[in-house]
Amino acid sequence: MLFTSLEFVGFLLFFVIAYYTFPKKIQWLVLLCASLLFYAGIGRRRIVFICLSAITTWASANLIYKNHSEEKKYLSENKRSLSKDEKAVIKKKYKNIRKTILTGFLLFNLGGLFVFKFYNMTAENISALPKLNLIMPVGVSFYTLQIIGYVMDVYNKKTVPEKSMLKTMLFTMWFPQVIQGPIARYDSLAPQLFEQRRFNYDNFVLGLLRMLWGYFKKLVIADRFVVIVTTLFSNYTQYSGFEILIGAMIYTIQLYADFSGGIDIALGASELFGVVLPENFNRPFFSKSISEFWRRWHMTLGGFLRDYIFYPVTLSKPLSKLAKFFSKRKLKWCSRWIPAYISLFILWFCSGVWHGEGAQYILYGLYHGGLIMLGMTFEPHFEILCEKLKINRSSQTFKVFQVARTFFLVTIGEIIFRAPNIPQAMYMIKSMFTTFNPWVLFDGFVFTLGLDVPDFIVGVVAVIILLVASLFNRYQSMRHWVYRQELPIRWAICLAAIMAIVVFGVYGPGYDPAPFIYFQF
Repeated sequence: MLFTSLEFVGFLLFFVIAYYTFPKKIQWLVLLCASLLFYAGIGRRRIVFICLSAITTWASANLIYKNHSEEKKYLSENKRSLSKDEKAVIKKKYKNIRKTILTGFLLFNLGGLFVFKFYNMTAENISALPKLNLIMPVGVSFYTLQIIGYVMDVYNKKTVPEKSMLKTMLFTMWFPQVIQGPIARYDSLAPQLFEQRRFNYDNFVLGLLRMLWGYFKKLVIADRFVVIVTTLFSNYTQYSGFEILIGAMIYTIQLYADFSGGIDIALGASELFGVVLPENFNRPFFSKSISEFWRRWHMTLGGFLRDYIFYPVTLSKPLSKLAKFFSKRKLKWCSRWIPAYISLFILWFCSGVWHGEGAQYILYGLYHGGLIMLGMTFEPHFEILCEKLKINRSSQTFKVFQVARTFFLVTIGEIIFRAPNIPQAMYMIKSMFTTFNPWVLFDGFVFTLGLDVPDFIVGVVAVIILLVASLFNRYQSMRHWVYRQELPIRWAICLAAIMAIVVFGVYGPGYDPAPFIYFQF
């Protein structure tokens, strides 16, 4: 059940009506039914594993919390009779139990994630392994991180677990976000799902406006450019380096329109029920560095990797010992940067593995991690160079240069991300620097990639609208601005947007609907 299907629109309308019609005490059950039916609509066989994940999440979180409580109670009741050493032994005993529960939870869920993602690829390379007809659960990469974050927060005493297994299941598979995120934290999402609420007209309209903008990105921009990207990446040896660069830039825009469009639809659909999900994008193509880009792109994934991988690894005993080792030998640079580099390497390696089963995804993660490390290392030297050359780093011209440079580096990364293997990615990147011929831009080659002139013009105009909207959102939310206008102006804008989607959107008879790119993860 794709977000772009009429089936989904009817499904969403039915459950919005049901949600506000049923008694408030069971509203959360309506949301659970909607989530179960939505996931079953994607494939009945796929729902088994997500249900098992929800059950293990509920059981693990509550067992860990119970262990915490029993430890606290025991120490409190026997604080006078226990020596310091005895208390330490008891604490270690309880902690070992919690670690065992957490390890079992991680093995089941992360193990399942790795089996679904990597088993078939491994079986192709190792003849001794039997080939299995595994169907990867949709959104497994997203909801697995979400439940891991929740259980880790319970383990670290940052949150209290949900006692109801069914409510835990709702948190695990809340249907607007289950396909491709955003990845939410338990403390922010769960209370909203279980809250009793009345129909709110403002939330409803703002949610519809958010969905409308998402449909514009997906149907008018992303799905229109699919044919260009597919043609160029499938026949890359036939094109020069500049043509490959243009195609890669188009893919970068398509990926953004596709992913952020899907997130907009998810956030808007959730808002119809009064549930606010976290933002996942913040005008990423206006970033002036790769590190800033990743603070603006897929923000919830970045937040998870930072809080549950980077910080724990950085503060771990081995890296602390390594930092002290260098510090004792008065190697300040090594003491400061080498532990940080190791943490970043692990973070970006995990990011690459998370994205997919091919080696190109690992290279994609390490590429961005490497650029961030280089930026950290050479930033002081770059500042000195700019001072010597009398370059004003606060000028608009320099900021435009930084934005263009970052977009170019991101585009190279997207070639690695989109190519089916590393040799093809390397060939395409090499061509960009060895057969660079910008004159092909004027010979009409872009119209040989599957779109005629009117279609291509529509795509360009739509991208300009996307750019203008991004600039506008720097100062205020466009949908809130539209909502504050007088009724005739508001309706005129909304009808114009609907007409643009209906007239210029890519769909209809003979159209093979393109699934969201991040649907595969």
